Amino acid sequence: MASRSIGQMTLREMLTDAERITHDLVDHLDKNFIPRSRQLAQLVAPTESESFVGDIADITVRNHASKLVDSEDFTEQLYEKLAKYCHSIDGSASRILNED
Repeated sequence: MASRSIGQMTLREMLTDAERITHDLVDHLDKNFIPRSRQLAQLVAPTESESFVGDIADITVRNHASKLVDSEDFTEQLYEKLAKYCHSIDGSASRILNED
């Protein structure tokens, strides 16, 4: 069954989907984006005994950075999808409130 576009959904369906996307976004941030960001920061942070990181291979930093960029791309996709739902919910709620 093909999914309907946001404009064809009822307000209840939009709210349900927006809630699911919000949950997915929070879950992704907690379990993927934030931990990867912290890992990269710890990887490149200088230790107490040295003023720069000299033993870490460039490929290691690139791999960690690449994973973080991929995670950020997914975060952005979820955010944009949620923003579309919020805009549609706002429009639908406004139409309902303005009916006479």
